[in-house]
Amino acid sequence: MKFLFFFLLLTNSFAQVGIGTTTIEPSVLLKLESSNQAFVTTRVTTSEMNAISNPLEGSFVFNVTEQIPYVYINNVWTKFESNRTPSLFLRRNSGTFTTSTTSEFQLPLNNSNIVENDPAVFSVNNTNGRVTILKDGIYLFASTLSTSNLNAGNKKFYLKLYKNNIAVGNLSATSFNFPSNDYWGGNGVIMINANANDVFDLRYFLNENGTTKTIAIVTYNITKLR
Repeated sequence: MKFLFFFLLLTNSFAQVGIGTTTIEPSVLLKLESSNQAFVTTRVTTSEMNAISNPLEGSFVFNVTEQIPYVYINNVWTKFESNRTPSLFLRRNSGTFTTSTTSEFQLPLNNSNIVENDPAVFSVNNTNGRVTILKDGIYLFASTLSTSNLNAGNKKFYLKLYKNNIAVGNLSATSFNFPSNDYWGGNGVIMINANANDVFDLRYFLNENGTTKTIAIVTYNITKLR
């Protein structure tokens, strides 16, 4: 009887488990097979994840606060991120934008103009030009503003980036003489360090005496470099 108990204990100790399959390779402890169902790991908030007592190295959870998996490595919960570059891209090719001889304006783009977005990194406000960065990092900002009917004459133009309502730099700044009423566009880039929950907005200036310009295309791209 003691031998039978030892045999059952030994069998259970080295058991392999297959769900959805009867074929289990010798090196596999647990094998899941399905064509229409998914494996779901532990789902926790950030505070719940950090409250886990003495997690084993290699522990894996899905953080529902940040909407990203975490793995416990070298005594630290580490984001399990892909190698892709998180990006935000806004575009508009219709409508109008305002000009002035003295005032700057926020870029005429908002969350209705999203072409591509990583919502774990960027949150686009419904107010023109305002984007909240959700993760610390270094970001590249790029933008284009163009019109189909710029008037002839001496012009000044800039694209200026604000962080938390404080100007941090120009993507572009130029003065030029425009020969005739025609298509025109200005663009530029800038690299900025950002902390989580920093709010950025992009503003432009074009001295066109307050006339309304027809949009040819307006774009706004933010890329997280690291």
